[in-house]
This record gives sequence, C-alpha cells and structure tokens, in this order.
Amino acid sequence: MRIFDAHTHLSGPGSGESATGIPECMDANDAEKAFIIAPLLDVRSFHLTDANLGDIRAHNNYCAAICSAASDRTRQPGDPES
Repeated sequence: MRIFDAHTHLSGPGSGESATGIPECMDANDAEKAFIIAPLLDVRSFHLTDANLGDIRAHNNYCAAICSAASDRTRQPGDPES
C-alpha cells in the first residue's frame, strides 16, 4: 500500500532533523511521500500577530530548504504538485 503522510510538522533547525533524516524516517514508517509543514512558533498557542512575521518567514524558509533537498518525496504548501 502506498502511504502519503498528509500532515508532517518539522521540529525546527535546533532539533537535529535533516533533509536526509526525513526520508529515512519516512522509509521506517513505509511512507512514500509526505506533505511537510513548517514548525509551529509556539506549541501551546496558534495565536499569531504581525510581530511573528519574521519568525514565520524563517520557519517557512527552513521548510522550503528541507523540502527542496528531498523534493522527490516531499511536498509543502504552495508546491505546484501539492
């Protein structure tokens, strides 16, 4: 069976995750592809303000870098194939 993980949040640059580690984790869980979402700014709150825009951009750029390095297996919001 082909598995597409449709909601995978990254943990962030300080977590030790990597573009090679994401596909390894997917392989361990039999996931063929994953829709990757940028890390949450605050795991206790979804409240965002204009003051968060710089952090949001940084997290989205981090997500884009991870997905670009594993583009054959990952998708992110805004990808044409998403």
